[in-house]
Amino acid sequence: MSWLNEVIECTKEMEAPKSFYYWSALAAVSAVLKDRVYINRGGAFRLYPNIYVLLYGTSGLRKGHPINLAKKMVMEVDNTRVISGRSSIQAIIKDLSEAKTKEGSGGKHRMISDSAGFVVASEFSNAIIKDPLALTILTDLYDRMYNAGEWRNMLKSGVEDLKNPTLTMLGGVNEAQFKDTVSLRDTMGGFIGRTFIILEKNRGTLNSLWKELENPPDAAKLSGHLKRLACLEGEMIYSDEVGKYFDSWYREYFKNDVEDETGSALRILENMLKVAMLLSLAESEERVIDKSHVDKSIELVEPLVFSAKRTVLGQGKASLASQTATFLTDLLNRPGYKCFRKDILAKHWRDFDAEDCDRIANTMLENNAITRDLVDNKVVYALTERAVKELQGLVKK
Repeated sequence: MSWLNEVIECTKEMEAPKSFYYWSALAAVSAVLKDRVYINRGGAFRLYPNIYVLLYGTSGLRKGHPINLAKKMVMEVDNTRVISGRSSIQAIIKDLSEAKTKEGSGGKHRMISDSAGFVVASEFSNAIIKDPLALTILTDLYDRMYNAGEWRNMLKSGVEDLKNPTLTMLGGVNEAQFKDTVSLRDTMGGFIGRTFIILEKNRGTLNSLWKELENPPDAAKLSGHLKRLACLEGEMIYSDEVGKYFDSWYREYFKNDVEDETGSALRILENMLKVAMLLSLAESEERVIDKSHVDKSIELVEPLVFSAKRTVLGQGKASLASQTATFLTDLLNRPGYKCFRKDILAKHWRDFDAEDCDRIANTMLENNAITRDLVDNKVVYALTERAVKELQGLVKK
């Protein structure tokens, strides 16, 4: 049984969605690898396996357990800084800049002098004290390939130098927290394009936990494979055949113009390769990427472009951006993707009035997103085929 399958198997009795455990486990692999392994990107730069993951679901969807399990596994390995709790971005930078002494087995001491860290929080909105620059800085720190050597933070209070900063992040968030924490600037300015948004609406299973689990997850046991991965170092290898394979997929993906406000689609190749690295090393310690890892990575990453785009709904600069998202989502969930105007108003009278409804409809007509007809002298709105296709991608989960 592969390590990822082992994680899924021992968490199948838990209520959190399977994907939450899967991506939390990948984040744990990323955290212990730090920048010790990489893919050579044509001699231009090295791509490292650090990732940002946000588990996105309604409050009560049990995001906390998979995140905490990943945190415990990484702490068992004890080869990187685990940053949890409530922090300011400046406190995180300070922590990453300071060398730390760790006590190892037999009373021996070892020094952690690199600036690698695992930022982990079941409630992402509470993890980083609100600061307009926080996510911009996290966006910059994500790009380890461009931060070789020293990253400097200069403030009136002093200078902090980060040595080869390599950050992995895992957090949980619901829609209300997301909109409060992640601004439109962050959504369209690079942070979301670098973050895997794992959207789920339903629990994986129902379990009141009134009796002992048959196979409870054991962080100490599961960390065994991670401890071996922490000892790896060097370049990830793939054959010419595999290289030509993902090159062909990449060229086909961008055969036509790709529209994406978040940047996720434009970064899809690097995102896919990061996940392929993690999948390979979750399976074995050989540092070899084969076609199966590329296929699985594509299967995992392609839908997340739509997850990222989904976060843009309701975050536009227009005064009725949120109401427009409500209007379109309502039509998408109606039989035949159409509805009488009076029915939309009756359902959403708390969200918008008749005048706002007409303004939204007129804008959507201009954008060829809806049609407007009369049936028995009553106005009917219907989504166009193009709009249905786009919206289904955005809210498909």
